[in-house]
Amino acid sequence: MGHLSRIRSGTIFGLYLLASIGGGIGVSGAQETIITYRPPPEAAENHVYPQRLLAEALNRTADRYGDVRITQAFATVSRDRSKVLLEEGRYLHVMAEVPRPNWETDLIPIYIPLRKGLQGYRLFFINRELQPLMDKVETLDDLRRFSTGSGAQWSTTLILENAGFDVVTGHDYETMFDMFSLRRFQTFSRGINEIFFELDTMSDKYPDMYIETGLALHVPLPVYFFVTPTQPKLAERIELGLREMIADGSFDKLFMEYHGDLIRRANLANRKIFRLENPNLSNRVPLENPDLWY
Repeated sequence: MGHLSRIRSGTIFGLYLLASIGGGIGVSGAQETIITYRPPPEAAENHVYPQRLLAEALNRTADRYGDVRITQAFATVSRDRSKVLLEEGRYLHVMAEVPRPNWETDLIPIYIPLRKGLQGYRLFFINRELQPLMDKVETLDDLRRFSTGSGAQWSTTLILENAGFDVVTGHDYETMFDMFSLRRFQTFSRGINEIFFELDTMSDKYPDMYIETGLALHVPLPVYFFVTPTQPKLAERIELGLREMIADGSFDKLFMEYHGDLIRRANLANRKIFRLENPNLSNRVPLENPDLWY
């Protein structure tokens, strides 16, 4: 297994013990614990890929920075609360997330789009009987006539509002699906890295869920690792490991392992794609580097 044996998962109990005796990266005599975000159970599958990337980036740099142990945070918290925990740097060290206001300035972003922007290709959940009306959509103005759902703390909410959509917001992930089922809104955009898993796993609970067949949105929507500002060496280490993966092709290989089938199922070549601006992005987003994007 080589370096893969150097990173081990652990419990939060172990985290507290290690945190009480050891400091940052490279502390002699203590194996560093890296705490990552704990997703809600219903979204856990979508977080496996960034966890794999993180583990591989840390494994590749173990000979230069030391062995580490990865564990998830003790509980799932909101995005806003996650940012506070990252700023404090005690109970959360790194999180894969799309850029939001103040995240880039208050935390340490690693400007490598983990999903190569794939999350920015958005398909719609609709109720099946809405499809004939969706088939008549020719312009973005046509699409704006349908109310759409988005989480109150999701970065896509500002994007959709900025683009002139009638956005209905909900408190959390599961609430949004409940609201969709109750027809509080007509469309519900999801990244192609999300929507097929959600359809496959949640259609029994929400039998009216249906993926619209002919439309898509595209938004520049990178997912970055955001690192606590209390551990700049950790950010340096993760970026180094990711760039080594890009250089030897293993980054793209892992990306396609997790996303190749989803890309095929999305059938983007046969969809009308409407492009939206992302007001959440800073001028540091590496849009000019095509190797980092799908």
